[in-house]
Amino acid sequence: MSVAAIRPHQFATLLRRPAFCVGEDFTEFERLRDDLVEEIKPVTCAEYLLVNDIVVAQWELLRLHGFRAGMLNAHMLAALKNHASRWSRDFHQNDPLTTLLRLLRDSAAGNAEARKKLEQRLKKYQLTLQDLATAAFEQNIEAQIQTDRLINAAFQRREAAFREIERRRSSRNQSLIDATKRITGPIIDGGIAPGEQRNDTASDRITSVMPIGDAGR
Repeated sequence: MSVAAIRPHQFATLLRRPAFCVGEDFTEFERLRDDLVEEIKPVTCAEYLLVNDIVVAQWELLRLHGFRAGMLNAHMLAALKNHASRWSRDFHQNDPLTTLLRLLRDSAAGNAEARKKLEQRLKKYQLTLQDLATAAFEQNIEAQIQTDRLINAAFQRREAAFREIERRRSSRNQSLIDATKRITGPIIDGGIAPGEQRNDTASDRITSVMPIGDAGR
């Protein structure tokens, strides 16, 4: 279901103008946004704004997790170049650095065949992918720590928005319950609640207890 079909028109622009980084997919963002709107089902202006906060924070979480992996992959390329500079000239003739870099990039993209070829070539130089990953982590450990802080901040913003929606709904439901009690009054099981006075007249009470045979006298 399109988000346009289940939210007020005035929020269309707000929820369709995310800040994207190069390479991010707007279609994926739309799918995330629509799924969250469908799940939460906002009904007030405030709830729509809070849902937007949740969508943006969740998208940022996905982005930052990708950055963490991307930093390691980028530093693995640098580590490979550093090791290559120490190898003999025969290395550059038999295994051009450009070939190894291409295999490393393809491996990072999930190409299993490229990873297998890269591991075989690195063995000749007593290297493993784990060696490159370790060197990469050592080179950007401070950046990883900073990224973790950003991830935690985005997580806290998302959870705070969820909690605020629940608080508002709980408060609204309680107000409805209180209003219902005021409308229905203190009637208990269709009778008169304790402390209430009947409004019938004295003649009504006399008639109600007068014997039927005496009614015509």
